Amino acid sequence: MLYLRDGFFTALAAVFIMTQPAIAKCGLPREVQVLMDDLYASTLNGDSVDVELTMRLRRNSKNIDMADVSSKLFSVGMAHRRDRIDTLLKEAQLIDASGHAMNPNLLREQLKRAERLDAIVCKLEQREKDKNRPPPFPAAKEKRPSMPLTEAAQSLGTTARLVVLLSVTSLMIGLVFLGRFSYLWIHGLVNKRRTCHIPAVVECGLDVIDGYVTVLGRHGCRFQPVNEGAFARLEGLIGSRSAFIVCGSQRILVTLKATHGRSAVALFHSVLSSQAHTKLLERSKVSPKFAPKRSAGVKRIERKARLT
Repeated sequence: MLYLRDGFFTALAAVFIMTQPAIAKCGLPREVQVLMDDLYASTLNGDSVDVELTMRLRRNSKNIDMADVSSKLFSVGMAHRRDRIDTLLKEAQLIDASGHAMNPNLLREQLKRAERLDAIVCKLEQREKDKNRPPPFPAAKEKRPSMPLTEAAQSLGTTARLVVLLSVTSLMIGLVFLGRFSYLWIHGLVNKRRTCHIPAVVECGLDVIDGYVTVLGRHGCRFQPVNEGAFARLEGLIGSRSAFIVCGSQRILVTLKATHGRSAVALFHSVLSSQAHTKLLERSKVSPKFAPKRSAGVKRIERKARLT
């Protein structure tokens, strides 16, 4: 029922959007906004920046046309604020060269100033559009009076429109189901998510918590403590970015993100190599099985079951 409800409203929203005119994004050029998003992501892991994000920063920096940025700022009388974008480009180049953010806190402040500039440019552009907008009620052209339709013709037209609307809605619902199903399975395949039962411990400072890794992927895992007391201690470590999951000789730095049921979600600071992933699964007490990502609807049902 949850899938049906979400799919129905999503389909109706898509039908509505298809009938509306496209609205152009105001503010700074899209390439600048993409670079701002990537720079903000580079501040989330402290000083370290992964290779994929560094490559995106390099590519997105090259995509920015500063002549276009200057023209945009000049058109709204903000040409003197170009230095804020120049600063972001320099930060992206430093991260590309060094592989880490020099000062994440300072970079976030620079991003906030650039976001305020984006909002101001957008507001000024909208003001100019409002000035040039034609009168709301232009004089209507004289039209020839149309012949009134018979009741039968009107009823037939209404029925045809309802049939078309229901057909489009059914098609959109089917596409939503197919797209969601495909995404969950592709996500599980790409990240090599496997259910397992691997003996492991969580180390955070002097605290050592015994348990098992029950789901393992290349970007993170789920850790289940051995008992209620261990789970209570693990809850107190949620949010820690300096914990380790130790399985045999492998010691992996993780961030303890959240709890689900009696397990904790741990995100790896570095993507697990295929070789390390395979070695960990070899220590599983049960045969590993493919585990596609769970949908939001399944998570809500599980959460409700735990509360009742």
